[in-house]
Amino acid sequence: MAKTIQLCLTESGDIYIVRNMGFPKGRPAWVRVWGDVVGYKGTKSTHAPSKTFMKDDVIIEDAETTPELLRDLFAQTKRKLRANGDLRVGPRGGLSYTEGALERL
Repeated sequence: MAKTIQLCLTESGDIYIVRNMGFPKGRPAWVRVWGDVVGYKGTKSTHAPSKTFMKDDVIIEDAETTPELLRDLFAQTKRKLRANGDLRVGPRGGLSYTEGALERL
């Protein structure tokens, strides 16, 4: 059975997994998300450093953790790395990224 999570959709179209949210009294609400997915196996994933968005700037949706979702999030990370010129393909098709690339995502 898949775990139910919340997804954060940014105005740029990027999708992140919500880590936690804060609703401080008298101040704007915020959403902290896990960073971009840099690896996954089944429904377990590893992430780049976390990010914080203002709650008014994002859309929050419920979803289930599935291998297909993580595959799509990993593909999103690869697209961003490729656009920045940080993605390298090895001679056997393995993927790697340049040093410090995850902090620039």
